[in-house]
Amino acid sequence: LQAMDYFLNDKFFLTPDLFDRYFTEKIVRLPASVPFLPSDKAPQLNDLPALSNGYVTFGSFNRPSKISRSVVALWAQLLRAVPSSRMLLGAMPKGGSCGDLIDWFAYEGIPRERLDVHERCDMHNYLRLHHQIDICLDTFPYNGGTTTFHALWMGVPTLTLAGGTPAGRSGASILGQVGLSDFVSTDAADFVQKGVAWTANLGALSAMRGGLRGRLVQSAAGQPEKIAKDIEQAFRIMWRRWCEGLPPESFELISSVD
Repeated sequence: LQAMDYFLNDKFFLTPDLFDRYFTEKIVRLPASVPFLPSDKAPQLNDLPALSNGYVTFGSFNRPSKISRSVVALWAQLLRAVPSSRMLLGAMPKGGSCGDLIDWFAYEGIPRERLDVHERCDMHNYLRLHHQIDICLDTFPYNGGTTTFHALWMGVPTLTLAGGTPAGRSGASILGQVGLSDFVSTDAADFVQKGVAWTANLGALSAMRGGLRGRLVQSAAGQPEKIAKDIEQAFRIMWRRWCEGLPPESFELISSVD
C-alpha cells in the first residue's frame, strides 16, 4: 500500500531475506508483535501422556478449512513413520461430519481406528483435550495462530512447516518466541524427520512440557505491556524521522524494557 509507510511485525515472522522485497512499506521488526493472554479456564498441566499410554498422540485443533488433502498427506507420512502413534482431531463440526478428512487419511493408509475425532466444544474442554496430546501438528500453507499459543500454554509444542508467505510463518514466529526452533521444519522431509526424532526422545519432551508456560510468560509475546512499550518506542523513532524530513526505513527494535 503506497499510503502506508510501515508494517509492524517481528523477526521470526517476516525474516529479512524472504520478505522485504515484496513490501512497499518498510518493515519494523519488534521483539513481538502479537500478544497472548491465557484463558482463566485453562486446566492444570498433566504429565506427558505417551509415558503412560505407551504410544505417541499427535493432535490438531485447526479449523477443518485449513486441513487440506496435502496437509493430511504430510501428517500421514509421520503417522506411518511412527506406526504405533495416534492422531486427535479437535474442533470438528458438530454432528460428526468431517467431510472428506477420514477418507483422505484412509487413502494415505491411516485407518479410522488410529483417529480420535472431537467436535468443537467450550474453552475448558477444548484446552483439557491437550491432556491427551504429546505433539500438535500444524497446518500449511496457512498455519495455526491462537491454537498454537493455547497448545504451548497446555505444555504441548507444535511441529510446524514454515512457508514462503506470511500466512505460513505464524507457527515459526510463535515457536521462535519461546525458543522452540527445533519444531520448525523447512520442508516435508524435515517435518517427518523432526517428528520422528521427538517421538524417540520422550524424556526431553516430558521435561519440556512442564516448562512451556514459563517460557511463554517470559517471552515478549507473553508480556502485553512490554509489547505496548515497544510499539510506543517504534512510533517515536518513526515520528522523529518524519520530523527530520527523512524517508521511512526498515529497522529492528531491540527492546530496552525489562
